[in-house]
This record gives sequence, structure tokens and C-alpha cells, in this order.
Amino acid sequence: MKRKITALFLAALTLLTLSTAALAENTALGAYNVQSKTGYTFRVENGTADGGFYENADTFTLTLKTAPAEQTLVYLVEGSGVPTEQNLQYIDQSGTDTTFTLKPKGLEADKTYRVYVSTASKEPTEAASFSYGEKPTYKRGDANNDGRIDASDAVSVLQYIVSKVEYTETQKLAADANQDQRVDASDAVAILQYIVGKYTFD
Repeated sequence: MKRKITALFLAALTLLTLSTAALAENTALGAYNVQSKTGYTFRVENGTADGGFYENADTFTLTLKTAPAEQTLVYLVEGSGVPTEQNLQYIDQSGTDTTFTLKPKGLEADKTYRVYVSTASKEPTEAASFSYGEKPTYKRGDANNDGRIDASDAVSVLQYIVSKVEYTETQKLAADANQDQRVDASDAVAILQYIVGKYTFD
């Protein structure tokens, strides 16, 4: 009898382990919270788009709004700052191109990546950023994460723009109410329009 109970227990434990592993393998990863800085356009070029989440994305483009007058260096790192062997994901340079196609060497879950642009006469400047991982749970327009969409969310967006409050990665996704891949005053307007029934969140 003891052997049967032990065998059943081991079988159940094995089944539980295999189920957990199968669920972990099916977790979809992708890029989200894709942000462009002033003077640049940063886009996700592949992956399955679901709102502001791009499942399996691994190719991006960065476009400089002004043509470079000298050699331009573009690099993508995990985290921020100076590129090292450990954090460098992509690097390229050009003297005339205004668009760069970025193909990171390997994106990891729960990481934030930043794109920098530099020239011989200009220090590295952050041009864009994105996060990579599982699709975050959020309610579009609920910037302050209180479970409601109201005027306080529009105020919160405006406070974020002027650096009076900080947002988590999920809050940035929720605050991007018009889904243009940036958090700015147009998101506050979209939230207010939503409240009075002039805008919809699909």
C-alpha cells in the first residue's frame, strides 16, 4: 500500500513539474513601452502587435529626423550608459544614413533597452528605449493605476511629462492612451476625451 501511495505521489509530482515547464515555455515575450525621444522615430518592425505589446519582436528601426553632417554611431544596450561586452546588443555607424535597422543579438525578459546616438562632435544621446518581457497587465488610460479612468489620470500624465511623478513600465503603457509610443500631452487630451465619450480605447 505504501508503495502505491509513493508511486502515485511521484507520478503527481512529475505531472505537476511537466505542466509548470510547459506553461513556462508558452509564455509569450515581446517588446513594450516603446519610446522615441525628440528628434528620432523608433519603431518595432516585426512581431505580433497587441496594443502597445509586440510579441516576439526582434527588429527595430531608428530614424534620425535630420540628416547627419558627420559619421553617426548608433548602439543599443541593456540598461543604460557606456556600452560594454556584457550589455551591448547592437552597434552600427554611417556617414549618410538617417535610418538604422537594429537587430539585437539577444533580448532577455524583464530588461529595459536603450538606443544611443553619437557623433565625433556630440556625446552619446538617448534616442529611444523599450522594455522586453511578458505582456504587462494594465488598463489603458489608467495612468495613476487606481482602477478608474478619470481626470486624475490626465493630471498624472501631465505631472509625468514635467517629471513631478515617476512611472513604472506598466504605468507608461497605461498612460500612452493614444498608443503613439510616447507619453505626452496628447495622451492627457485622449483621456479627457474618453471621459466625456469623444474617444474610445479599443
